[in-house]
Amino acid sequence: MAKDLTPSDAVERLPYLGKRAAEPLAKTIRSAVANAESQGVKAEDLVFSEIQIMEGPKVMRRGKAGGRGRWYPVVKRMSHIKVVLKTKPEVVKPKLAGSRKVSTGRVKKGIKK
Repeated sequence: MAKDLTPSDAVERLPYLGKRAAEPLAKTIRSAVANAESQGVKAEDLVFSEIQIMEGPKVMRRGKAGGRGRWYPVVKRMSHIKVVLKTKPEVVKPKLAGSRKVSTGRVKKGIKK
């Protein structure tokens, strides 16, 4: 997926990826958007700051029966998904070319004669 997607676009595209992790990731993104909306931020103003998928607390070790009475290990790993959202930076409009310069009130220090 592209990095420049908004969270709402990412949630719409994830089910069509055909990956097993798409559903839990979409669920986590929806939860992060809902948390931001409860804080008073509009969903259209959100962008991804970071997404991390880290190793979970433990590994479940199971087994599967194999040929000739053997046992083959099956490792079921867990993971943590971290989604951090931020608001879009506001675009500052450039001043017009003919506008007056406003003084900041600072006095330039110079050499007195």
